[in-house]
Amino acid sequence: MPITPYLNGRTFAPETLKLMGAAFEDACRMLKIDAESPMRVMVAQTIISLVEAGATAADRLVPTAIAEIKGSSE
Repeated sequence: MPITPYLNGRTFAPETLKLMGAAFEDACRMLKIDAESPMRVMVAQTIISLVEAGATAADRLVPTAIAEIKGSSE
């Protein structure tokens, strides 16, 4: 499932959307979150927030998102 349903009207450049979508899927896979899990919302919101804050380095987006998610669930 793409990240677009979680954007809530926010718009991003096509290349940024592609980056966000890939990061969303990678983070869900690494966290073992399936398509039916309500945790997907948290993953999407975290990635969107990171990108809005300026995090656009593909090699850092997923690890940073995972660290934030794990930190918030402890």
